[in-house]
Amino acid sequence: MYLKELADICGIRKNLSTHCARHTFATLTLASGATIDNVAKMLGHANVSMTRHYAKVLDSSIMRDMQMVAKNMAL
Repeated sequence: MYLKELADICGIRKNLSTHCARHTFATLTLASGATIDNVAKMLGHANVSMTRHYAKVLDSSIMRDMQMVAKNMAL
């Protein structure tokens, strides 16, 4: 109910739900550099496989990780 009220205040037309909020949280947290293991614990999941359903891998996350690999290989 609070999410719907916040959506109205912010002018968000998407139907917000706790399910949507959990997906968004998982995706943004992973994109910020958290490990999937930590995100799983934050979401209260017993294992990482459930977390994989919630979180999308963003292209920016892939690019960040590949830049880190390239940097480490240059040593």
